[in-house]
Amino acid sequence: MKTEALYDVFRGATGVATDTRKCAPGTLFFALKGDNFDGNRFADDALKRGCVAAVVDDPALFDLDGMFGVDDVLTALQMLASRHREEWDFPVIGLTGSNGKTTTKELMLAVLGMRYKVYGTRGNLNNHIGVPLTLLEIPADAEMAIIEMGANHLGEIQNLARIAQPTHGLITNIGRAHLEGFGSEEGVLKGKTELFEHLRSVDGVALMRSDDPKLMLASAGMRRVPIEDQPVPRLALPGAHNVQNAQAAWAVGRLFDVPEVDVRKALQTFEPHSARGERQQTERNELLLDCYNANPSSVEAALRAFALNKTGDHTSHSPEKLCILGDMKELGAYAEESHGSIVDLLVELRLDHLLVGPCFTIAVEARSAQTGGASLDKRFAFADITGLQQHIVDHPIEGKQILLKGSRSMALEQLIELL
Repeated sequence: MKTEALYDVFRGATGVATDTRKCAPGTLFFALKGDNFDGNRFADDALKRGCVAAVVDDPALFDLDGMFGVDDVLTALQMLASRHREEWDFPVIGLTGSNGKTTTKELMLAVLGMRYKVYGTRGNLNNHIGVPLTLLEIPADAEMAIIEMGANHLGEIQNLARIAQPTHGLITNIGRAHLEGFGSEEGVLKGKTELFEHLRSVDGVALMRSDDPKLMLASAGMRRVPIEDQPVPRLALPGAHNVQNAQAAWAVGRLFDVPEVDVRKALQTFEPHSARGERQQTERNELLLDCYNANPSSVEAALRAFALNKTGDHTSHSPEKLCILGDMKELGAYAEESHGSIVDLLVELRLDHLLVGPCFTIAVEARSAQTGGASLDKRFAFADITGLQQHIVDHPIEGKQILLKGSRSMALEQLIELL
């Protein structure tokens, strides 16, 4: 069986890589293909860098020294990860949802790490490539694993669950994300609850918010552990949605017998990073960086949280607050409606704003035409990041509390040095 032969090679390797720039001596290289590259072309370079073997699917390379030929490199990577998963007898928590996946995962890692050697998805490696790579990175001394699973179309969570074989699962929420691929919010629900279908097949455990009727219905008949409306310690994360993320981490910790005092300590000392709710103080402004991902649900939650002061009371128009928002991607036919709703919410919350991207530009123009320009100013909507950068250079921003929120491709982090 070729997977067993490949697993023997993997057990003798120091790790895996899909990029020759990250190949160290002893690495097992996978020559993945993409829309604009073919990893087979770099297999020889990987071997020269000291890789123990290069997994390739170009038949012209099969007979060369150091090459491990397979029908399809991606399939081989996934099958190898699934085979490695079979070696574990510890809990594996699968985590998905429209919003809050990565923050919840990091909170769970912090809580469970108070008692266990727990490993989880690095950054945002949560797709059909990232999940196998995560599984293959988890060391032999692990006592628990948390595998984040992202998806933008039906069947993807099903495939990731087949590879990772989680014993426990959590769906953070069902929101308006990746509507272009899922087709509708009902499609999102069907796609995300593929995790429940896997757990049901292995008598796994779902962690559940009892106040989510759709998820409660989808998990009917399963073994379930409630996520209670538990008071959590003061967090370095703003917003009610992050309180819910912390409550999920609390429930996971208590499920696995982490002492309550340790759970509380982990949550109190948790610091967000990687532009996901990260606070950064510059010489001129205080930044709240949430620019790794964006969809209508997460942007609405972020704006409502930002519009509240520290005591949680609604604040009227505050000249110190400024929202810089970038377009939300993968919304398909829902793009115009969704961006328009966010513009309406900015007006409702009376938040000063700078918007960037063609979708927000169109939404502002449409709303401005409807209202005769009241509450909106087209001068503060920019078609691209270059235009916004020039505006900030011409009109420096100082003494503001600034929320930066947008889809990853908008690259809002380019603005940080100007703020």
